[in-house]
Amino acid sequence: MDKKITKKRYYRISFALASPLAIGSGENTFSDKDIVRDGNGSPYVPGSSLAGVYRALFDQAVADKYFGYIQMGNGATNQSSKIITYDAVMCDKEYYVANRDCVKLDEWKVAMKGSKFDFEVLEPGVKFVTYIEQNLCDGDELVSDVIAKAWRDEEICLGAKTMRGLGSINKVSINSMDFDFENPASLQAWLDFDMYDAASWDKSEKWQEDASIIEKYADNNQSLDIVLDLVQEGPLVIRVYTTEISNSKDESLPDYKQICYMARENGKEIPFIPGTSWAGVFRHRISESDKVQVGAYFGEHGDNKTKSRISFSESVIRGSKAKDISRNAIDRFTGGTVDTALFKEKVVYGGETKLNITVKGSCDEEFKKSLASAIVDLHMGFMTVGGETAVGYGLFSIKKAVCNEKDIKIWAKDEIYSNPTQATTMYNNILEALNS
Repeated sequence: MDKKITKKRYYRISFALASPLAIGSGENTFSDKDIVRDGNGSPYVPGSSLAGVYRALFDQAVADKYFGYIQMGNGATNQSSKIITYDAVMCDKEYYVANRDCVKLDEWKVAMKGSKFDFEVLEPGVKFVTYIEQNLCDGDELVSDVIAKAWRDEEICLGAKTMRGLGSINKVSINSMDFDFENPASLQAWLDFDMYDAASWDKSEKWQEDASIIEKYADNNQSLDIVLDLVQEGPLVIRVYTTEISNSKDESLPDYKQICYMARENGKEIPFIPGTSWAGVFRHRISESDKVQVGAYFGEHGDNKTKSRISFSESVIRGSKAKDISRNAIDRFTGGTVDTALFKEKVVYGGETKLNITVKGSCDEEFKKSLASAIVDLHMGFMTVGGETAVGYGLFSIKKAVCNEKDIKIWAKDEIYSNPTQATTMYNNILEALNS
């Protein structure tokens, strides 16, 4: 039997999407996996999804105590949740929903049969608000502060493909209010309180964490956090095939172009590199080492599915320029253009971007060596991303590298070319940072 509730704590959490959001509804009207929408057709984050994220912050015993459980069989028992989660609803009326194409490629970058699908995403920049309510009985602790800290530190990720850059958040603001049911004035204040009314939060305070609670339930699992500042060394095209050309006689439209998202501020297209693309090139390069069990880090598919332990951010490309390039195929015997082989592509070049790589848990030495080698290969142009890499596309160099907040010495390419031993030194520097 549940104990008597003596206190309540409420949180009002506002945040924005830092990367696209994909939460499937089970429908496939607009794509193979449509985003969930409310009765008005607006995307939202269900409270059940948030509850799953919150519960995963705790071990099983704490999760059962505060989030409830159902025990089936003889002597069945259950307990209701003491932490109530609410939907995250949009504060903005303007938003963009886009379709993402996904395909599994073989080692020659050819699509594998039966591996093509698409899904909807809500583009970044949209603001949301959500609420958390914790009921406190005698002996309970304010563990909802652990959830609030995860929000504040932007560690909360929402929806699907969070290990591939989707569902990250920023611009978090948290307010809290407490009510003591054993205090008549506080009890009356709770009766007058309307969580959804902004005016009811006028007397609230900015949330301040309980340090003792945070320390007690802190996640002490180790991880590698790598940040690479990258500079484009040539054109880039991660293809989105346009459909307008099939219904138009306008030959100026490209046959395919670099994937972009729509900026809410001005409606401009912003090019980016999906986390799935980064995961693909790093997985392929690391898998070339027969001493690394790739599935242990990147996840397993098929019957024995496991979650990936390594995450890659989406890399928004800033300061780039777009350019249309016309190409054709030449007949090797006549030297003339092959019939119907003329096509046009829209590429981007001259930009800069950032890649965040996080590996959760401990890593063996062989994996660290392979990861360090892959980072050097990326800097030297031996590992490329996107399409047309055989003709000089998808090249990047590393401008700055940081591992667990410690800078890694990076030499410019021309310095390494003049003194090739510096490539080995750079590799050793990265490996030392990964082991520190």
